[in-house]
Amino acid sequence: MRALPLPCPPLADRLTGIVLRPWGDDGDAEALAAAWADAEVAARTQVPADTSVAAARTWIVGEPERRSRGLALDLVVSRAEDATAVLGEVGLAHLDRAGRAEVGFWLAPDARGKGLATAAVRLVTVWALHAGGPDRSRGLALRQLWARTAPGDHHAAGVLGRAGYRLRGQAAGSAIWAIGAANLRA
Repeated sequence: MRALPLPCPPLADRLTGIVLRPWGDDGDAEALAAAWADAEVAARTQVPADTSVAAARTWIVGEPERRSRGLALDLVVSRAEDATAVLGEVGLAHLDRAGRAEVGFWLAPDARGKGLATAAVRLVTVWALHAGGPDRSRGLALRQLWARTAPGDHHAAGVLGRAGYRLRGQAAGSAIWAIGAANLRA
C-alpha cells in the first residue's frame, strides 16, 4: 500500500468552523481516552481493551507509522479558532489496491447534534475522492469510499446520507454505505 499524505492545506469547513488536523497536540491523549470511555463511541467504533491515557498516547504515537504504511489516516475534528480542541475523529482505513477505503467517524458528546460529523465526513470524502496534483496533496484520487453502520443507528445513517453516501445493503450484521468519485456532488 502507498503512504497516505496529510491533507495540505488542512481540510476546513467555514460554515461549521471545524478543521481536520493530525493527532498529537497536547491534551489529545486525554481527549482520546475520554472518547474511548464514552458509551456511544464504544458501541459504534472499535475501541481498544486498554482505554487508558497511556494507551491513547501509544496509539497517537503510532499514527504516523500507520499512515506511512498506507494502513489508515486518522484526523482530529477540531475548531478552527482553537485547534487544540478534540471534538471527534474522522478517518480512512482498509484501503485496497482497487482504490477503495472505509470511512469512520465519532464525536465527543458535547459536539454531537451540530452538523459537525456530516461536515467532517464530507471534507474527508471530497478530499479522498478528488484527483489532486501529482503529489496527491489535494486529494487521494480513490475510486470509492464505504462505511458500516449498525442497523438502526439513525444518527450515523443520517450523517452518511447528508454527506452523499447511499445505502448499498447489509453485510455481516452492518448496513453498508458507499459513495464513488463519479457520484460525488459538488
